[in-house]
Amino acid sequence: MAPEHRIRADVVVFGGGIAGLWALAQAVAAGHDAILLENQSLGYGQSRQAQGIIHGGGKYALRGVGDVAAMRAIRDMPARWRSHLSGEAEPDLSAATTLSSVCHLWLPRGSWRARLESWGMVPVLTSANVLASRPRKLARSEWPSPLDTSAVAVMQMDEPVLDTRSVLSALATPLLNRVFAYQGPGEDDTQSDAAVQFMRRDDIWNEVHVRPAADERPVAIEAGAFVLAAGRGNAALLSRADVDPSIMQTRPLRMVMLRGNLPKMYGHCVFGGKTRITITSATMSDGSTCWQLGGEIAEAGVDDESMKQTLRRTKSELARCLPGFSLSGLRIASYRAVRAEAKDPQNRRPSGVHLERVGANAWVVWPTKWALAPLLAEEIVAQLPAPAVPAVGADRAMAQFGFPVPELAPFPWEEARWIDVD
Repeated sequence: MAPEHRIRADVVVFGGGIAGLWALAQAVAAGHDAILLENQSLGYGQSRQAQGIIHGGGKYALRGVGDVAAMRAIRDMPARWRSHLSGEAEPDLSAATTLSSVCHLWLPRGSWRARLESWGMVPVLTSANVLASRPRKLARSEWPSPLDTSAVAVMQMDEPVLDTRSVLSALATPLLNRVFAYQGPGEDDTQSDAAVQFMRRDDIWNEVHVRPAADERPVAIEAGAFVLAAGRGNAALLSRADVDPSIMQTRPLRMVMLRGNLPKMYGHCVFGGKTRITITSATMSDGSTCWQLGGEIAEAGVDDESMKQTLRRTKSELARCLPGFSLSGLRIASYRAVRAEAKDPQNRRPSGVHLERVGANAWVVWPTKWALAPLLAEEIVAQLPAPAVPAVGADRAMAQFGFPVPELAPFPWEEARWIDVD
């Protein structure tokens, strides 16, 4: 079906997660008439699943020098994020919620060998200038309560932990006149009858056809640049533009959540060269605390076939990381998550941000880590052509043709099916 209307924009960003919203904010700040398109809800997918830790390389320090590249890429992120959280830098994130100003690292009882190896590595990596700050070893009186009887040593990193939904809200709110929902292919390429269509001439991406609703005619959006920042959804968008989606890879996870009378906890259990478990906390609507469990426990659970199997594995891992911790009286839930990343030749986890040109004026991007979104946005804007002068008012035209503003996605634990551990 031919487009009924035509719109002109400087930049079209696909994907309303942390990467797309930060890229939009930076592009607008640089003078571009930019708009963002999201076919689900803001933060749907990886952004709402992120644990919100602004890494500065701390956990990598205890995992071996093979992660030096990752540490160097992420080293300056805590300080950079703090400048946005304080409102000193744009985009202003002062409305976002900081759950904890620090993150803890602990080694559980029974891991003396790992403790000696890891602790000896920290001074070396600090002197090599690959950490944002030196981990501070805590006196026992300073340990978080869940670690009182579980750890042999606890360190503190000056890495803030953020409420991810509040960050997305703080980014999106000043730009809601430029953020629009459209009907298009989902992460698994569904909604194909209303799919987005890219129009190209040789290596130039000229326009994209999208619909504000499934039963409406498409609108043609001409643009000087296109940025695909839709995470897992990038695969469907690349296919629509006749670009091989195998330039990205996906990493499935099984995230586990515990709910009940739990203390707040933000940190990593690290030993044996791995981040065995990462715990972050959220407050549920009934006042109870939810622990979200990531790290190796999430990777090991990908093939779980039942909640019984997930529970058995969770109990085993918590017995190793938090000896003496009891799940009695708690509730448990899990969900399948998929991390989308740039393709690595050895299928390993990539380090740093990734921006790949897929046309003379088109890029597909992945931040790799939530904390690296500011760095990725900076690199995106550096690639864009000069802004059109004067601005052409794409935001007003999109609203005029009926494109709605997407809602913020709920957290996974707000939609989970919880069962009693007992």
